Amino acid sequence: MRVFPGAEVRLEPDLIHRIRRRETMTLADRGRHVLVELPHEVYVPFENTLDQLRRAGLVAVLAHPERNSGVRRKPEVLRSLVNRGCLLQITAGSLLGKFGGEIQQLAEQLIGNGLVQLVATDAHSVRGRRPVLAGAYQKITRCWGEATAVSLCVDNPNRIVEGKDTVPVRPDVHRSFWGLWFRRRAG
Repeated sequence: MRVFPGAEVRLEPDLIHRIRRRETMTLADRGRHVLVELPHEVYVPFENTLDQLRRAGLVAVLAHPERNSGVRRKPEVLRSLVNRGCLLQITAGSLLGKFGGEIQQLAEQLIGNGLVQLVATDAHSVRGRRPVLAGAYQKITRCWGEATAVSLCVDNPNRIVEGKDTVPVRPDVHRSFWGLWFRRRAG
């Protein structure tokens, strides 16, 4: 196993300057992708920051948007962020219901609508918030097909580690409907 540096960074006015001064790291220290985090309680518009990052040759990766209260009230803001070049990374635990049904449902909708490019663990420790990527991979395979699971959990994360652009993920919509319908009937 190889470990690469990375951390969520807060959206602050001087983010670009902190990255240039190497006070804030990019994912895998490649100088390309920045894992940004919104406050959990409210959605803070950051289109200007996205534009600044893009002009500087950087790509914002928004960590766990499904867990942001403001986004849950107005999830349509995410489509415009994606259209501006922002990547969405949902948490594996969200997809598995670890943060509640509302968050799980939004995570499922985001994948089904093709807005998510990455799924990550957001693990904090082996005791607290454990890595549950295998379970999320299995669910994605069941609901949207294995090609979607490979893109979200393997290929796009590898592309980021290499400092490359991610590829769009197009989930199998027919499979999505039946996979989620059967899951809900069984659960």
